[in-house]
Amino acid sequence: MSNVWKYIPLNNLTESISYLTDVIKNRSSETREAIREYPRHEMVCNYIFNDHAEFSEAKALAKLMTPMSVLVPWWPYWQRVDEILSTDNTFLIANADEMYTAGDAVVFISGSSCIEKEVLTASSTELVITVPIGTALATAIVCPLIQSIVSGGFNFSRDSVKINTASATFGSVYVKSSSYQPWPLDSGIPIIDEPSKVSGSLPENISKAIEVYDGDVGNVTFMEVEKYFRHNQTLRLMPHGYADRRKIRRFIHWIQGRYQTFYMNTWAEETESPVKTLVRSDADRIEIKHHDWNMFTVNIPCVEVPDVEESS
Repeated sequence: MSNVWKYIPLNNLTESISYLTDVIKNRSSETREAIREYPRHEMVCNYIFNDHAEFSEAKALAKLMTPMSVLVPWWPYWQRVDEILSTDNTFLIANADEMYTAGDAVVFISGSSCIEKEVLTASSTELVITVPIGTALATAIVCPLIQSIVSGGFNFSRDSVKINTASATFGSVYVKSSSYQPWPLDSGIPIIDEPSKVSGSLPENISKAIEVYDGDVGNVTFMEVEKYFRHNQTLRLMPHGYADRRKIRRFIHWIQGRYQTFYMNTWAEETESPVKTLVRSDADRIEIKHHDWNMFTVNIPCVEVPDVEESS
């Protein structure tokens, strides 16, 4: 039995990318310092098994695995390859160099077949493994194979209509990350030139930081902590297709949580034209919700930054 958790999850998986930023505020500006060079990745997966045999196999495999070292395909980066010969060691995979480096593990999954190989080289157009794959496959899903931690274990369930399910949360610091700023620039700062997608509601908040001194029995004193208002709003992006999903994912790595600033167009209905506002993410952890294998939604909570601001 392979030590790879090979089961293909439902396409509603959730992933998160977490950086760490030190934000130091004063009355008129803020200073930001990026602390975490390599982000933490997390992937929450749900499974439905084909039959009782596969369900039993999955439970047996879960017992063999060490929770601190689980090999799992990193599904957000999957690609399909067709007509594989047993002698093949080169595969046409777009942007393979963004997902793989020499020595990385890669997995080919086709039905019950799960084939692990080592990467020799990767380029913008192809992936080369160290030895021929050894098995002919009509079609296969190709994924980076990542060492992960399953801190909460594997959760299994069966119901009265004989549907067998499982769920697990995989965490890793080994996922290769490629950052890129794909938007037009204004004085060196990118402008997000597309509106937030309005699906449901887009919350906003305008506030000013104050401190309250209450002596319980005497007067209450208020003091402004900052001279400017904080305008919090949500940037919601819903990319379709491989190219757009890749663009947004690389942008998430570029902003590095709360570190980088960018211009956001409000596109509010109460204005005749977009209003450009300098913002940064107000969270170091960005969550990506997949709706199917071709589309996801990402909500980036943004906060307007002072006109005079610094970053380290």
